[in-house]
Amino acid sequence: MGDKMTLHVSAPVLDITARLIPEIGRREFPGEVLSAYRELAGCDYCAVFDLAGDKGPRVVFAEGIHPRIPDFAVEASSAYAARYWRVDVALQKKGASLSAGDVALLQTTASEIASVDYRRDCYDRPGVIERLALFNLCNGSHLAAGYRARSRGFATPEERRRIAAAGPSLMAAVKRHCELSMTVIADQYTECYRAMVEKAKRRGLSEREAQVAASLAGGEGQAEIAERCGVAFSSVVTYRKRAYMKLKVESKRQLRDFFEMGRAAIPKPGTAVQGH
Repeated sequence: MGDKMTLHVSAPVLDITARLIPEIGRREFPGEVLSAYRELAGCDYCAVFDLAGDKGPRVVFAEGIHPRIPDFAVEASSAYAARYWRVDVALQKKGASLSAGDVALLQTTASEIASVDYRRDCYDRPGVIERLALFNLCNGSHLAAGYRARSRGFATPEERRRIAAAGPSLMAAVKRHCELSMTVIADQYTECYRAMVEKAKRRGLSEREAQVAASLAGGEGQAEIAERCGVAFSSVVTYRKRAYMKLKVESKRQLRDFFEMGRAAIPKPGTAVQGH
């Protein structure tokens, strides 16, 4: 089911979305998006995808800590971008019905997903019951999705109303964040990336393991790394697991802490990222 954004924006919604503005383009932005989804609609995880490319979705970021599965949000989002977007029938139908500039709320329950693999990996195994996705076609498509754990049950009508009301403001912030993530010169990325790889290698990582670790810490998804390096997606997963073991980290947040990011944004391969 989906709803176009025609709802009254309440003071709490304005307050929550206003908190996003100072963090646009910064490392803290993904956490603020998750906070907004949590406060508005009781979501436990969130992910943002750029849908404008010809090769399928690109994971912009994924947030949320799973009690049993380290890096679940990142892994599930990467799997969606690599494979499962092709069987996301609900999103395809909604996209076909939207006009340019529309922002819609797309609610999808686990039981509505026909693909057995998609439902198992992204919903059943991690215990996710529902996706509340904001979707737009304005100057490049983006998808911002919040996910509710099975223990919370389905979103109430009031929770759906709140996230729908926040839709235009939240998606405008997401769009601007994506734009800002493409603005610092590529050689700044190269210098930073090489330093990160060398630091990881000093801890016993192989060249490829260090490259994967540095790329993940910089915000690149596993599917993107596989495509850029010309290796299988499963190989990237293996390199990541080896890197985590050798660095004694369990999540991407801990990985970023290892590289001592502080507040600086890490450019992604082939892009230029604005620092703050």
